[in-house]
Amino acid sequence: MPFHEKKTINAPVLKRALLLFWAAWLSLVFTTNVLDRAKAIGLLDQSWPFASGNDAFVCQTTARHGSLAWVNGVLFAGVVCWLSRRRKSARSTSTSLSRRRGR
Repeated sequence: MPFHEKKTINAPVLKRALLLFWAAWLSLVFTTNVLDRAKAIGLLDQSWPFASGNDAFVCQTTARHGSLAWVNGVLFAGVVCWLSRRRKSARSTSTSLSRRRGR
């Protein structure tokens, strides 16, 4: 038996780990964006620490073009919807991998 055995990672395990990472990451980003918007519209106190700061970024970016305030809400809602779809997609892919392996 050789002193150093070569260890390999099973491809389905790696795929599942990557999907789990991205699902967790997108869930975190989705949550902080929703909480940030809640701060912006006054549902949460401005001292609330768990927020992304992306709402202020959207407002600063669109202010350069002189857009109306409601446009920021629509753009931000689009980002949150897109994140929600990505998160669901990652979860469904992970579930389908589990079904294929019989788990």
